[in-house]
Amino acid sequence: MELRSLLSRVQPGAYVKLSENIGSAGGFGEGLKLAYEKGHDWIWVMDDDAVPMADALEKLARSPAMLLGSVYALASTELHGDGKIVQWQRNIFDFRKLKETPVDASRYKDEYFEVDTAGWAGLLVSRRLSKTWAPLKRFIHLLR
Repeated sequence: MELRSLLSRVQPGAYVKLSENIGSAGGFGEGLKLAYEKGHDWIWVMDDDAVPMADALEKLARSPAMLLGSVYALASTELHGDGKIVQWQRNIFDFRKLKETPVDASRYKDEYFEVDTAGWAGLLVSRRLSKTWAPLKRFIHLLR
């Protein structure tokens, strides 16, 4: 998708009060479901205490990974308040050991790299993934 097209379609967030507290994973699941139902192609999600850089969405949209066509989500680099990288939020999953390992810090100098799991801070999710994600909200919570 062309960057101008993507950015021109950015819409402000919506506030939805749920009838019960279903936790952060449940809230993200409901948000993804709502965005999917509204027909959005890409959904940008983040924790309530995350503050994106002014150009964060533009950098995600310009990522060479977007040209692959097989990308279901893009994750920004997450930083601590002191500017150091939050490594435990971007992981490779070993299915044999059922264990996550943080991506090596040296990979963050690359323009982009693949991960198996990522936290919510600045995650840009494709509609193709979000339609299958909402039913897994309890599972998502357990993985964290």
